[in-house]
Amino acid sequence: MRTLAMQAQSLKRRSPHGPALPALFFMTDRRRVADPLAVAARLPRGSGIVLRDYEISDRASLAADLAAVCRRRGLLFLVAGDCRLAHAVGADGVPRNSARG
Repeated sequence: MRTLAMQAQSLKRRSPHGPALPALFFMTDRRRVADPLAVAARLPRGSGIVLRDYEISDRASLAADLAAVCRRRGLLFLVAGDCRLAHAVGADGVPRNSARG
């Protein structure tokens, strides 16, 4: 993961958009990664996580767990598609064009 983070930082330095967003984001998808909390525990400080996984039954619980890990580790946390859930768990926001409710 360190190599990926270094490559992302290199790309970000070349971006004209500056430091507003993390250079590296993890997008949750349980079909590809069964344990997003394990990934969150290994991401470099300053990275971001976007909770997708729209269809899972325990989405609110996963959101709360991810929010706690992100706060503890200094990661940006966004909840896609659900402003109420993002607010309830203290997320940093919702991705643009994904806010419903």
